[in-house]
Amino acid sequence: MLIKDLNEFALTSKQTEPFSSLSIDFLVDLSTTLNVTKKAKSFSDVMAFAFWCRRANLERMKKEANVENEFRLNKGVVFHIVPSNVPTMFAYSMAVGILTGNINIIKLPSQKFEQINIICNAIEKSFGCFKYKKFKKELQFIRYPSNDSKFTDYFSSVCNVRMIWGGDATIDKVRLSKLPVRSTDIVFSDRCSLCVLSSNAVDSLSEFDIGLLAKRFYNDTYAFDQNACSSPFLIVWFGDKNNYAIKQKFWDAVDAIADKKYKITKKIITNKLLKTCSDVIDLPVKYKHGKLSASTRIGLEDVVEKLEEKRLYGGYFYEYTLDSLHELFTKFDINGRYQTLTYFGINLDETKELMKECIGIDRIVPIGQALDFNWTWDGIDLIRVLTRKVDVK
Repeated sequence: MLIKDLNEFALTSKQTEPFSSLSIDFLVDLSTTLNVTKKAKSFSDVMAFAFWCRRANLERMKKEANVENEFRLNKGVVFHIVPSNVPTMFAYSMAVGILTGNINIIKLPSQKFEQINIICNAIEKSFGCFKYKKFKKELQFIRYPSNDSKFTDYFSSVCNVRMIWGGDATIDKVRLSKLPVRSTDIVFSDRCSLCVLSSNAVDSLSEFDIGLLAKRFYNDTYAFDQNACSSPFLIVWFGDKNNYAIKQKFWDAVDAIADKKYKITKKIITNKLLKTCSDVIDLPVKYKHGKLSASTRIGLEDVVEKLEEKRLYGGYFYEYTLDSLHELFTKFDINGRYQTLTYFGINLDETKELMKECIGIDRIVPIGQALDFNWTWDGIDLIRVLTRKVDVK
């Protein structure tokens, strides 16, 4: 339902426990509908969401949430303000709200992505089932200009939780709209990510396995033009076999995939060209490799302060070569702006110990899982911030 006028909007509230069988069934059936929708199959991000909503995954998350021994109820009304550059993020935010038993108001991006239409049409079909009639009232989609503060003011005034996904400027602007006294904000600000690879481990791979690794890396980075906060912009190599041939073998495999699958625009190519020229002038560049149409890599020979503020998109990567993983956490400023570390060939126990040297990174996942959405995001346990624990003695 798209709200055009505030007079159209009405809320009903009921206390619900998280992970109800009805909420799981609703998302599973939504997954089934998407899987048989012809248009959906043209969008990998839509199919990824459908896969995420499969029963096995939802039951796994329920088990990991470990809420069965606690008496938890929903918070009430959640107002979701989702990012404008990731078409399916609204669906994941919505799903979390549904699974925690809340009423959900989702502000859709102004840009009318086809993925949004496909998922919303599938949801509308589910509303036709009598079993899911409650969700028709408890799940509201809205779209209005971001500069129209009266809508933000109103929906903020009736929510118990406001989830804001976006840049720092967006968060600051939304926070001008007041919340009720006991309501809370959950913010997911503008962040960046990095990828760490052991050159020794890559060197030991067969040509087939390098192709698989490259495919996983491609999915992490090119799926949303590196716009997702969990997509790496910084690539760090370490090991005693740090030579050009090993890196080139990996990047050749990435480019082979990008040349076939990545639909680059003239605007992105122009921006990458201008950025390359600027970086060569302003930064301690050791080398520059790659193609403007696929991966463009800027090799740096020294630490660059606030490198995260210089990142671009569309397959543009900064690259460092270090002797050891220890250097990454002691020499570089891995601050709170960094969200996800994707890896290949590192020792996790060592990495966790080294992380005590920095204040950033909330996720450590293998290459290929950067975009996998889970209950814990940005270090926030969503199941617990979107429900309330009732203390019973």
